[in-house]
Amino acid sequence: MLKYLSLILIFSSLIWAGYRTLPPGREPGTGRTSENKEVKEVIVPEISEPIGFSNSLEGYIPAREIPCEIEAKTVSFDWEGFPSFLWGVDVAIDTSYITAYDVDYDMTTGWLYCATGWFDSTVRIFRSTDNGRHWGYFQGFAHTPKSVYWNIGLICGRGDSNWLYIFVKHYRNNGEIYLFRVRMDDPSVWSHHAVATGADTIDDFSVCRDYRSNYGLYCLWANERRGGDNGRFHRSLDYGKTWDSQNYWNLWDTHLSPGASSFLNFTGAYAVNRNSVYYEWNRNYGAPGYWGGGTFVSFDTFNHYWPRVASVLTTPDSQATTWVLYEYNWRNSGDHDVWYAVRSHAWGDTWRKGRGLATSTQADEFCPDIKHYKLANYRWVVAMYTAADSGWNDSCNIYWTYTNKDTPTVWQPRIRLNDSLWSEGGWVGSRVIYNPQAAGLGAGIFCRGGSLFLSPHGVYMDAVVFGGVSEHLNKMTGLRISSNPAKGGVRFYPVSEIKSLQIYDASGKRIKTFLNPRGTILWDGKDEKGKKVSSGIYLIRGKTEREEIAEKLLFLQ
Repeated sequence: MLKYLSLILIFSSLIWAGYRTLPPGREPGTGRTSENKEVKEVIVPEISEPIGFSNSLEGYIPAREIPCEIEAKTVSFDWEGFPSFLWGVDVAIDTSYITAYDVDYDMTTGWLYCATGWFDSTVRIFRSTDNGRHWGYFQGFAHTPKSVYWNIGLICGRGDSNWLYIFVKHYRNNGEIYLFRVRMDDPSVWSHHAVATGADTIDDFSVCRDYRSNYGLYCLWANERRGGDNGRFHRSLDYGKTWDSQNYWNLWDTHLSPGASSFLNFTGAYAVNRNSVYYEWNRNYGAPGYWGGGTFVSFDTFNHYWPRVASVLTTPDSQATTWVLYEYNWRNSGDHDVWYAVRSHAWGDTWRKGRGLATSTQADEFCPDIKHYKLANYRWVVAMYTAADSGWNDSCNIYWTYTNKDTPTVWQPRIRLNDSLWSEGGWVGSRVIYNPQAAGLGAGIFCRGGSLFLSPHGVYMDAVVFGGVSEHLNKMTGLRISSNPAKGGVRFYPVSEIKSLQIYDASGKRIKTFLNPRGTILWDGKDEKGKKVSSGIYLIRGKTEREEIAEKLLFLQ
């Protein structure tokens, strides 16, 4: 009887989850408008109540160890590995129905980690040691009493420690945040800690770390059922054992991202009516009294969701180019788009607002993500978003693009990464991750949860240039590439006789054709007219007697 009751509860959760909007609070869009989306003026909201952090110690609670009033345990999983089936280059990590997930990479080894929440009230961690081509089960955890984890955060530590951190939201007291720490070199060594407990409701949270060897951990959560003093910021300087606490006001969908040294970037949507997006920074590793730069970065007062912030890792932090992406309901018409604001030292460290990244009139664009490369003085950032129509089961595509600090409003032509069409339903967005073992700009790797009918179904991984998977595909398709990414020129080595080879740019325009080539094919990076092509992503297509060849190439001039 208990078994059947559990199945009914899980199915009920699926139904309930499917009717949650994406992201939480977002109403289904129409996906279409005939308006010309031109920003003629920037409207700053008139808000008299406090917003963001104060620079006083009022409400500050010094670091302390918070008692864990629930028990934790590891869970075993009879897992032999999901089949390494490929849809183009989509690789399965977890093919189960999931509630949440997060991804990160170890800056020392380059190994990738993915934590997924299951409807059986467990969180399970998978690891790839070969650039995402194959994944293995690493460790799993659960609580007593059990809880379906609707929010998960994952951080790879290293530096002065060797911990992998998995943050989860437990249902107790309408939301409490707990932390599992597990050694990356020995998953049998782990510990359990409380981060945020008590009577206040926790709906969502964001986590990050800074890049010192003796790094700090940071956790930001929000009660999205009210405004006022509705959120807390927690900081740990001893690898998750103790946490201090500060409060902030009137923000939902909050997000944290570190700078190159002591900066933390913070953003959120204005609570209650979502009529704006707010940004603020902390210049001393999250310490109280060091908040500043508070400003609204949206351009009018209609509904905003899902803001995400990232800066390039250049110093000084105060001059680092910074972007805030967000989902915007165009004039509350039901047509959702992705817009952004950017701050650059090139124009006096001021914000330029009202920039459209994806503003189609025929579909909704939503759930953006943006990440910097975790390399000092690296000037690139990578962004992605999902595009779909308005229904719960409409097919959706995941798009990838990138820009840099020198031309921060010039984005490269978008690339569709998912090779299969997914249903929109559910609430789990996509992620950008970076693999330090993959060279060049192709290191930007895309990881996302697909959806099936009412609930997110599986986590898959894709990349514009996929390292080990790319090599595997080359052998399958009968084409090998001298280097990927390639700079200045590249050689193609057909395994068998090839009839033709075409090179297309990101927009789908054919720029070079090789007819009946013999042996090695050399491309010097020029089009049919002898003009050098620009750096970017190119699609290589060819045909032999037995098969068609398709490969993505990152070409740098």
